[in-house]
Amino acid sequence: MLLDEIGTGTDPREGSALAIAILKELTERQALTIATTHHGELKAFANDTAGVENASMEFDLESLQPTYRLHVGIPGSSYAFEIARRYGLPEKILRQAEKILGPDKGKLENILLQLNARLQEIEKERRELSIKLSEAEGLRHLYQQEVERLKREQKDLRRKAAEEAEQIVKHANARIEKLVAEIRRAQAEKETIRQAHQEIQQLESSVQKILRETQPRFVQADRLKKGDIVWIESLRQEGELLSDPDNHHKAWVLVGEIRMKMDVRNFKKVAREEPESGKVFRRRENLPDKLESGIAPELDIRGMDSYEALQAVDRYLHQAMEESWEEVRIIHGKGSGVLRRVVNDFLARDKRVAEKRFGKWGEGDTGVTIVKLNRGEDSNG
Repeated sequence: MLLDEIGTGTDPREGSALAIAILKELTERQALTIATTHHGELKAFANDTAGVENASMEFDLESLQPTYRLHVGIPGSSYAFEIARRYGLPEKILRQAEKILGPDKGKLENILLQLNARLQEIEKERRELSIKLSEAEGLRHLYQQEVERLKREQKDLRRKAAEEAEQIVKHANARIEKLVAEIRRAQAEKETIRQAHQEIQQLESSVQKILRETQPRFVQADRLKKGDIVWIESLRQEGELLSDPDNHHKAWVLVGEIRMKMDVRNFKKVAREEPESGKVFRRRENLPDKLESGIAPELDIRGMDSYEALQAVDRYLHQAMEESWEEVRIIHGKGSGVLRRVVNDFLARDKRVAEKRFGKWGEGDTGVTIVKLNRGEDSNG
């Protein structure tokens, strides 16, 4: 049964009584009924009667427009005084009407108004929380993917280091065996022994040199601070401190593209390397950039959304290939890391890109990606 404005068109009290009687009969017959009304008596009836439920449609008092959202279990207000006030009905008349209505009825209307306003606030907060929850879930998923990637890279690096170490050991053993054989053939002449010792020392020196080159240089630091590059032994990775450590020795750290909060007590500060000159050279002329071409050697995409940034990078790479640049810089900034990740994923798949890396200190570090363009003639496309 659909009943629109039941009990209207007659005396309100009699109409309300008639409407309540009809709804009671329909309820006893277990008929599924939807009835709309502005009568307060019917709202009270629904509140007090088993099998009957109040509901109301949300109304935006700021715009005086319906929102088409249904609130089940809560009676609505007719907003008669509020709408009349918005339409400019004199305040004197409105106060007189409120006086005639009586304090109890006015109090109930105010409660309904406040309740509806609070419901709208809660709904807005719920939508915002839902968005934030989705973002957090996305970040959690991304974090898990990046942690797995870091673990795989760590395993690959260890395997590569072990293979290189194995090759060094095999080479050293072969040289030593050869030297021993030569010593035996020469019956341990002094010159042969001296040469053998010299070659062994050279081998040892080579191994030590490799170890020095592959091991980060640590520096003494009384206190780590924001901006320091640190060695994280548990990840076998370098990271950048994004904040000063707090009272619990925790700080935000950027490892690769992952931002995480970690305990810094076992971190070691890594010595910064002075960056080399950042000159950009043309590919064919091999002359320093004098900015005489149509495009600059760098593209700034900060402030763009992901779609705009990818469109800009794609056009820029095409122009850079046309202008014969060998190396260009893309400035995406640090921020949340979204642009950096999206752009680097795009560059990793682009045939025009031969190599890419983040900037060194002095070049913009993780806020900049340095791109070396492919020299192949068929790479433009």
